[in-house]
Amino acid sequence: MACAPEAPQKTADIPDWVISEDKMINILTDVHIIEGSRIGKKVLGDTLYALDHYMKLWEKHDIRESQYDSSFRFYSRNAEKMDVLYEQVLTNLSTMSSAVEGEIEAVTEPEIGASNSQVEVIDTSKVTPKQEIDSSATQKKTAISADKS
Repeated sequence: MACAPEAPQKTADIPDWVISEDKMINILTDVHIIEGSRIGKKVLGDTLYALDHYMKLWEKHDIRESQYDSSFRFYSRNAEKMDVLYEQVLTNLSTMSSAVEGEIEAVTEPEIGASNSQVEVIDTSKVTPKQEIDSSATQKKTAISADKS
């Protein structure tokens, strides 16, 4: 019987030289943030080149670019492992995006009942005698109240 060469394993064990899955997920998340904000060689809204951001990325994760490259090649050749990594990377990016969108909404849409230091003018000519008795002295005349919070 002829022996064919063995097909590479779809889910190979991770060698010691490969960056761990958890760390690789964090690195890939950061890589996609950099890549998502690139315009050519620069990063949107920044004067630094993308390469500068990558240098900070390697420093942040205490790795060398060559470690990242070889680990990325390893995971790329093991599609099932790469799929697992990217599922979590997408979850991370979605969570970050939702958090940023929530912060933007909080800034642009004031809460109901929130103070905007608006001035309220009370026209006492329209106050009935009953309301006049129940009102404070400052409301008997035309009063202006501003929220000081």
